[in-house]
Amino acid sequence: MTGKGHTLCGVFGGVAPAAIAYESTASILPALFAYAACVIGSTAPDWLEIPLSKKKANKEGSGEITVQKTLIPHRTWTHIICVWLALCVGAYGGLGNDSWFNFSINLGPINTSFLLGFTYGCLLHLIGDLPNKQKIPIFTPWDGVALNLWKSGRFEKTLVGVVVLISCFWINQHYDFIDLGFNFV
Repeated sequence: MTGKGHTLCGVFGGVAPAAIAYESTASILPALFAYAACVIGSTAPDWLEIPLSKKKANKEGSGEITVQKTLIPHRTWTHIICVWLALCVGAYGGLGNDSWFNFSINLGPINTSFLLGFTYGCLLHLIGDLPNKQKIPIFTPWDGVALNLWKSGRFEKTLVGVVVLISCFWINQHYDFIDLGFNFV
């Protein structure tokens, strides 16, 4: 997925952590922080790799070209699913919600809402990268899963639709608008 696709996922998916932050804190400010953090977090796994650029001589000798590299190899430490999932679940619990494993990270309402939005955005990023050929690490940078369905940048609107459905599902699980017969969170 391209940066534009990841950002769109954050824009449309940010409603879920914002709604949960608002309901948990009864304040609009943490909700706004959660939404903004989700948009920022939706591109974070890539920019946390710390991009570096280097000028090199062109092979033809007729000038210089800029080579983009990253300090941390792509899709390694910044893309580990379990790390982002644990932080997201912890922030969810930190806002006073029943959380899996009775795990919570409480940094105060605004910081915890920011953490919830940021980590949810990072998880959306990983969902957007999952259909590509390159693996997404699950527990360590050396393991991973890839669906290998299509090349990066394809079907971005479809993935944004999936993100909207996931966010609606998460909001529904929290607010219980429609009884689906099961409850994950």
